[in-house]
Amino acid sequence: MNEIGRELKASELKLKTIVVIRREDRPGMAVTGWVRELGQDFVIFYSGAIKTKLLTYLREDGELVDDTGKRIIVNEYLGEV
Repeated sequence: MNEIGRELKASELKLKTIVVIRREDRPGMAVTGWVRELGQDFVIFYSGAIKTKLLTYLREDGELVDDTGKRIIVNEYLGEV
């Protein structure tokens, strides 16, 4: 079974949900993480597997980017928790 669902818009993210996160230029590298904090112009994800927080910024067009300006793609996680 594929554990990666559809791509989510930033406006669809909900606190305490698990998602699959990857950077646009690294299609083969994805991690699962929790939506930890939703701000007006940022989203923080937390991955317990690698013990890392990822701060993303919300652009005016609704896209999430990291501190280098690369687009962050967020998908539904369909696996079991």
